[in-house]
Amino acid sequence: MLIKLRLLISVMMKRRKGEKSMKKIRRVAFTTTNGVVEGVDFFVNTVKDKREILKLLREEIGSQKSMEISSFSDEELGKALSAFNIPYNGTCLECVFQAAKVFEKGGPYLEWLSMPPKEVKKDPKKKTSGKVIKYVFEGETWDTDPKTAFYDYIYINAVKDLLNEEELKNILEYKYFTDVALNPEVSTNCQARSMALIQLMVKKYGRILDFSSKEEFIEFHKKHVKY
Repeated sequence: MLIKLRLLISVMMKRRKGEKSMKKIRRVAFTTTNGVVEGVDFFVNTVKDKREILKLLREEIGSQKSMEISSFSDEELGKALSAFNIPYNGTCLECVFQAAKVFEKGGPYLEWLSMPPKEVKKDPKKKTSGKVIKYVFEGETWDTDPKTAFYDYIYINAVKDLLNEEELKNILEYKYFTDVALNPEVSTNCQARSMALIQLMVKKYGRILDFSSKEEFIEFHKKHVKY
């Protein structure tokens, strides 16, 4: 009887370990449908390697064509479109975004403009300065609502000078844009969403739009970004 009980306990423990090892994480693929940018949630097994996450995500997406927008992309264009790689006024777009943040207890930290983006991400001030309450960029102040408007704005403006006509046409071939580094449970801004918004512009207008003001872009954003 004791031996059977031990065997039962052993089986139950193995099952629990298996359940833990099969814990799912959520990743979002952005797409354009009926003139709006939407996000589709996919759940994949928890693994540490980002490229393995990408592989699992692609399996979940299936036959629909997708482009990973990050340094982990298996396409050169996807890598080039990472905010860590997009040049902006002598630095990279990611640093520009981070340096525009104003926190409850400090900022903007302009020294981030001259630091490698990975170092900026790990700067202790990000944890001790409280919540982001606004952004300051080129003399203008942006609110945090709509949540992703500022990030999408600077990303789109930076990419506008990078993509040629052929590349813009190629973007139309993709159903989804992904960023495996984004954890939607803790982060909102995402370069894959920004790329979906670019695709929407190209679908609808044949080009990346110019906006006469911050307010004009925000109104466009409210109308066309639903995730």
